[in-house]
Amino acid sequence: MPLLFEEEIEANDLNDDALGRALDRLAEVDCRQLLGTVAYQAARIEDIDISSVHADTTSFSV
Repeated sequence: MPLLFEEEIEANDLNDDALGRALDRLAEVDCRQLLGTVAYQAARIEDIDISSVHADTTSFSV
């Protein structure tokens, strides 16, 4: 749990009410921006060179 959360979390804290609140909060954000932010932070933490990035756009709708 310490690798996933900054605060003290017990396994039984992750119940259906907590999941519902998390999903409600996710519904309020731009998911593409969230995914991009998470990917960027992971690359930064792991010191991955992102000077050139390939994006598969075949699933994007026009």
